[in-house]
Amino acid sequence: MANVGLILLCFAFVFAVIAACIMTAQGRWHFGWAAIAFWIASELIGGLGRVFH
Repeated sequence: MANVGLILLCFAFVFAVIAACIMTAQGRWHFGWAAIAFWIASELIGGLGRVFH
């Protein structure tokens, strides 16, 4: 369960880097919100791994 949280955190980092460095102003906010969504999901799912361990 903790590995899924780590994978989602990696996705969040990649989306944040894409939003900050690569995207133009047109789609930047969508990638930024996706990064925040992956970060929150990683915190929730990673926390479940600590609860059920």
